Formats: sequence, C-alpha cells, structure tokens
Amino acid sequence: MRKARYAGIGALVLVLILALSTAAGIAKSEGTATLRVIAPTNAIQVGESFPVQITGEGLTNLGAFEFQFLFDPSVVNTSVWNIQLSDFLGSTGRQTGVLRLSSAAGGNPGPMFGAYSYGSPLGPTGAGNLASIVVTAEAPGVSQLDLGAVQITDVDGNILSYEIVPSAVLVANPVETRPLYLPLLLASR
Repeated sequence: MRKARYAGIGALVLVLILALSTAAGIAKSEGTATLRVIAPTNAIQVGESFPVQITGEGLTNLGAFEFQFLFDPSVVNTSVWNIQLSDFLGSTGRQTGVLRLSSAAGGNPGPMFGAYSYGSPLGPTGAGNLASIVVTAEAPGVSQLDLGAVQITDVDGNILSYEIVPSAVLVANPVETRPLYLPLLLASR
C-alpha cells in the first residue's frame, strides 16, 4: 500500500515537473523582443549628419510597431521626415504603410514614427532593421539616443513584449587645421 502511495506521488511530481518545463519552454520561445538603437561609435563633428539604425531581434510574426525617438536637442536634432521605414516589416510580402507625428502630445519632444503591415502572408520573424534615422550634430556634447512610447504587435494585433537597448553619440567641435610653415634653409656656397 505504501509503495503504491509513493508511486502515485512520484508520478504526480513527474507530471508537474514535465508540465512546468513545457510551460517554461513555451514562454521562452515567445520571449521578449529586443529593440536596439545603433549609432556611430566614433565622434561626430558639429554640423555633420550621421545615420542611426533601429533594429529588432527576437520578433515573432511582426505586424506593426511605433516609437518616439528621444535625444538631447541641445546636442543633436532630427525631424520625423528624416525617419525611413526599412525593408524588414514588408519582407514577407505584406503591404506596409507609415504614420508620422512631429512629437507626442504632452510628452517628451521627439518625433514619433509608426509602421504597419497588412495582407495575407505572416509577418517577419527573427531579426532585422526596422527604421533608419538621419540625425544632425548641433553642438558639442553627448546625447543619449533612446526610444519611448514603444508598441510592437503581431499581425493579429497582439502586443509583443520588448526591451530597449539605447545608445549615445559624442559630438565634437570641428578640428581646425592650420597651415604649417616651415622655414626654408638656404645654404649658400
């Protein structure tokens, strides 16, 4: 009798362990997407424009996304018209469109950009470039480059979880070059 009870408890524990490991495997496979802000690592001179990429990793059946591009306006600047949709969202054959706002109502200053897709194929899965931004260096300093007001959905409109990896850019004054005059030594013989 005692052996049967221990066997029953052992079987129950085994079933619970199997169920929990399966549930953990499902949660891990759906996972959390990672959005990265990728900026140049070298110093940018005042007055120069430079590209910033917004990439996504761990995306599943991507249907739409939106974000606000956050930066220090005393160091760098851009506008919503300098943000372009990259090819990843439409890479499975879905049609795409974009939405643009110069800034969020009542929020931080910074352009808002969104893109959506429609059609019968599934959305892209995996990693890819979501958007490209042209930014101009305005004054010396360091500007954090980040995303706010982010939403990511699959093709059915289900919200996907995400994490953001921000970046920063260093802006320096242009290096002045001066002509260097060397004395000419003339030897008379």
